[in-house]
Amino acid sequence: MLGASPVIVVMCAAAVALPFSLLRLYGRDLYGLLGISFSVKYVGFALAAKTFYGQTLESHLYDPYAAFELTLLLMAILTAVLIVARALDPGKALFAFPMDLAGLRRLSLACICIGIAGNFAYSGGVADTGAPASGGAGVVLGAAFREYYYFGLIAESVYAALKTNGRSFITGRLVVLFLIQALISISFNERGALASGLIAVATVAYLYDMLKIRHVVAGTLVGCFFIFIFTPVTIYLRSNKEGLSFSEFVELAESTITKAATEPDFFKLISETQKSATFQNANVRVPYDYYGVRSEVLDRLSFVSLVDAVYNGTRTREPLGMEAVDQTLARVAPGFLGYDKEITMTGPGDWLSWQTGLLEPGRVMFAVFGLPMEGLATWGLIGMIVYPFLFMLPVLYICGRLSSFRLPFPLSVYLFVVIQHFMLDTTSDVYLVWLSRNLPVLLVSLFVLHHFVPPRRLLPHIHVA
Repeated sequence: MLGASPVIVVMCAAAVALPFSLLRLYGRDLYGLLGISFSVKYVGFALAAKTFYGQTLESHLYDPYAAFELTLLLMAILTAVLIVARALDPGKALFAFPMDLAGLRRLSLACICIGIAGNFAYSGGVADTGAPASGGAGVVLGAAFREYYYFGLIAESVYAALKTNGRSFITGRLVVLFLIQALISISFNERGALASGLIAVATVAYLYDMLKIRHVVAGTLVGCFFIFIFTPVTIYLRSNKEGLSFSEFVELAESTITKAATEPDFFKLISETQKSATFQNANVRVPYDYYGVRSEVLDRLSFVSLVDAVYNGTRTREPLGMEAVDQTLARVAPGFLGYDKEITMTGPGDWLSWQTGLLEPGRVMFAVFGLPMEGLATWGLIGMIVYPFLFMLPVLYICGRLSSFRLPFPLSVYLFVVIQHFMLDTTSDVYLVWLSRNLPVLLVSLFVLHHFVPPRRLLPHIHVA
């Protein structure tokens, strides 16, 4: 950070601090945690990483002053959305699950079983082709139910917190369940699933004020594991899975992990393969290359560079307007309504990148494009302001009604884990899909689960600010 413009440093510090104000105002709750997530995602991680690399904050940006001005404005907008959502939160749960020790264990077991069954249904749907899109209803329902595994992890972690009176949030059973989750993640070549499980347990620890320095150190080590070990392995598997059935891919994953763990030369080979592939795609990575090292992980954790790239691409172009809206509707609406589904073969991030000059048209890289940046590209500055209220706020309102985000209930944490990824990373079509497809499945499944695992008593002495 040495040598950075004082104005940019001040804007960066303000952008980091603004979402943290929720923690100061309301204490530990899920709205504050989501605000912290926005802060870290856009500028907090970038500030730390730039300092580590010995780079100035404005290096590798097209227009650093505009980028940090827009990011600061965006943090103010997102903080306002969270404040409004919290004000609308009734502070109670529509589905009140047990909070006694025996009830939490029953809830954990039920959710783990649902999650495993969902994984079996999902894997059965993709077994023949390796493509989720061809699996039909089994894949759709399996994808919804497999997320209940996180609910099971959360219930077990809350059980540990209550049983030990806040001394620990980990049990031996939780460790075993995590090992199973790791195997599932490797089988499906999904880093996100394992990361979501870790976020679920870390969220419980945060809400119950049990995070210590040793946990931060452990989290740092886990982050290094993801960046330097898990990511090269998953990218290697992803590059070699074409044409394989699901069972063949599982065999490939098993042999790859075994060799990577026992043969240093083999792990070095797949690491070099990842680096080589990244450098071969250097022209694709440039718009997001905030550190000059072409790291997908670092760039996805530093969205100020995405703000900069999208602003640079849109300031000399007309907003996309209804063309982008039609793209979103085509991805969400049923085919019988007449929408052209051929245009949905391209990811929304790639399509938006083509229209804003971030990528060469036709080049596919499954780009991440964030909801506020979609608003900026679609309607200009007014879109960046309005889109979080238009799409984020309804999702937060509904989740707060199902189980208050102001209280540390297992269901509240589960809903947070389910939505936090697309709150940070995705475009409007994902919000609409969640509201129109995922939410009905969630309501029915919660109703059934609540019938079989009713509450005995809620967590006592919970203060609602």
